[in-house]
Amino acid sequence: MATIFRALRVLEGAADIIVASQRGEPAGLCALAYHNVADKLDEFNVIGTFGPGTIPQAPTLPRFSDQIKDPVIRQAAQLIESSREFHLPLIAPPGTPKETLDALRKAYVDMSRDPDFLADAAKLGDLSIKITTGEEITALVARKLKADPTVFEAARNLVK
Repeated sequence: MATIFRALRVLEGAADIIVASQRGEPAGLCALAYHNVADKLDEFNVIGTFGPGTIPQAPTLPRFSDQIKDPVIRQAAQLIESSREFHLPLIAPPGTPKETLDALRKAYVDMSRDPDFLADAAKLGDLSIKITTGEEITALVARKLKADPTVFEAARNLVK
């Protein structure tokens, strides 16, 4: 499996990964966003999901971490998968004043509810707007940082 990931690191992005996969170069793909392959399902054998949640258009598939028998390794995989609970976060640099963060977070939530924004998003097709707030991400990360040290070590070993 490590060979698969090393081979993919030299690729530039999702489009390169898909083309390489169509040529049969990697033996498999992991954590590629579903929307990158949704219109190409006849070209791929989707065998499971990495991370929580489901996509309404996607078939029901087994979750990667649910297949792991060892409880520490399963928790380590779930720790890694938890990064998928917030996809493509918007971030501000360290030292950003709290008032600025609060204003940015409020603007983000307000934008996600704005009728004009939602109308523009609807023009893009089958797109769902489901945001994860900054406060929710902060709480999630704080919970994950409380994981047992053996779980962190197992997670480090999984991604080597």
